[in-house]
Amino acid sequence: MKFQILTATIALSLAGPTLAHEGGDLMIYDNGSGGLSFGLYDFDGGTGVVLDAGPVWIIATELSANWESTGKPGTDEPGWATDGSSPSDPSTPKIQFPFPANSALTVTANVLPVLGGNAAYWNGVGPVSFSTTLPNDVELEDAFSSLVFDGSAVAPAGSVSPWISGLDGTAHDHLEFLLDAPDASAAPGIYLISLSASAGSLDSQPLYVLMGFGGSALTDVELEEAIESAEVYVQTVIIPEPASATLLALAGLTLARRRRS
Repeated sequence: MKFQILTATIALSLAGPTLAHEGGDLMIYDNGSGGLSFGLYDFDGGTGVVLDAGPVWIIATELSANWESTGKPGTDEPGWATDGSSPSDPSTPKIQFPFPANSALTVTANVLPVLGGNAAYWNGVGPVSFSTTLPNDVELEDAFSSLVFDGSAVAPAGSVSPWISGLDGTAHDHLEFLLDAPDASAAPGIYLISLSASAGSLDSQPLYVLMGFGGSALTDVELEEAIESAEVYVQTVIIPEPASATLLALAGLTLARRRRS
């Protein structure tokens, strides 16, 4: 299973944008401006290292066949985390990334800008061309509830939550992304949804999630290339201003590529 993140980094007392990382999860934190931001966090070995303050706008993950013996394509990457540690680069200023204590992280769905549906699909072949007519519904699940994305013009009602933070404001767990179809009939290609997170009175900017499934139609290389093309499409077409302006300003930099097997 492979997992990628594309970031647009805005200076937060850090030394310039860093767009390449290995391993890690989404880090959610109080940005001090009345909202939540997503960054990058490394839980490997339990060390708890902040990789980048972000903000992260786009994540991309690959769905594995027969996920958790469901018979459907799925994944639980990326993880969702908080942290109170400092950036991994010792030369950068030491910044804390707080999250409210005893607070549930609530994840809700959005309607995609420009496309006008709660989800979109592209078969991964040729020029990027997303449609809100989905061959399969997309599901996002926690242990108790789920959001179902069908491409309609209304965001799915309800929410899911990976955790409630502890007394020190830290937490780490996973949600599951699934296609609502058996492996054999699930349509290969790229699926796109948009999510927002909240905790108490704090809300995040939209997060755009690209899910790639190769099935028997797309090789690993073809799927990776399709995901990269879809990332650029979301970066330049879907993300509204002022975020897109920030991303375009970083166009000469390398897309962040993260891999987890």
